[in-house]
Amino acid sequence: SYLRHATSDVFSAAFSNTLSYMDFRLLDSEGDALPTDQFEAVSDQIKFYGLYHPSKKIQFRFGVFYQFFNVAEVNGQTSLDYEKKGIELRSRIFLPLEKSVHITYKWDHTDYEERQAKNRSTSFDGNMAPTNPKLKLNRQELTLKYRDQPETRFHFKIIGKYRLNDDLFEDHLSYRQAEIKGQIEQVDLGITDLSLEMTYRNRRYTDRKNVLGSQTRLKEKFLITNITFAKKIRKWLKGSITYSHTKKTSNDAENTFSNHHGRLSIEAIW
Repeated sequence: SYLRHATSDVFSAAFSNTLSYMDFRLLDSEGDALPTDQFEAVSDQIKFYGLYHPSKKIQFRFGVFYQFFNVAEVNGQTSLDYEKKGIELRSRIFLPLEKSVHITYKWDHTDYEERQAKNRSTSFDGNMAPTNPKLKLNRQELTLKYRDQPETRFHFKIIGKYRLNDDLFEDHLSYRQAEIKGQIEQVDLGITDLSLEMTYRNRRYTDRKNVLGSQTRLKEKFLITNITFAKKIRKWLKGSITYSHTKKTSNDAENTFSNHHGRLSIEAIW
C-alpha cells in the first residue's frame, strides 16, 4: 500500500496517497450539533515520511501530511468541507511474541472552507457574515498504543490518547480530551474481516459554559461502539461497512444524545 524507497539498512523514505469515498450519517466530532442526514464525502490524504530503524526492535518515523475533506451538499449545507495539514512523530518498539508498543505525537491545523468562527447558528445553512473569519483549529495529540498481533485470526489493540484542541478565533471549540479505546479484529475470514471497537472519551472545554449565563464549564462524555466488516477487493482497493452507536452525556441536559448511524467506505491506496 506504500511506495517505499530504502536508502540503507537504517534509513528509508515512503510516500502514500489514500483516496476515500464515504456514504454515511454524520455526527460531529468537535462538539457542535450537526445534522445527521445522509452524507456523501470524498477525502484524499497524502503522506511523506522517513523512517529510522537503528535495530530490528526499534523504529522511528517522521512524517508530514495533507488532507482535504469534501462533502456533497445536503439541503444547501456546504460548510463541512475542510483542509488539514500537519506533522507526525512516531516510535515503535517490537516486543516478543508478536507484540509492539507505539508512541505517537501529532500536530495538525484544520481550515474549514465555509464554516465560520463566531457564527455557529447560521453558517451551516450557508448564511455567511462578511466580517467573520473562517473557523480554524489547531490540535495536538499524544497516543500510546499496545498491539498484540500473533499469527492467528485474532488481533488485539488498546489505545490511550490525550488531545488538546484550540479554536484560534474563539474558545468555543477549545477543549482537553482523554480517551481510551479497545479493539478486537478477526481477520482472514474468507468473505470479510470483522472488528469490534469500544471507545470511552472524556472532554472538558476550556471556556465554553454548559448553559447560557452559567459559570460552569461544559463537560462531555462519549461511549462509542463500532462494528466493521471490511473486505480487501484488490491489493490497492478496500471496502468496508461500519455500524456505530454513540451515546453522549453532558452537564448540559440539552447537549446529550444516543444515536445509531452507519457508513459505507471505499478506499484506494497507491
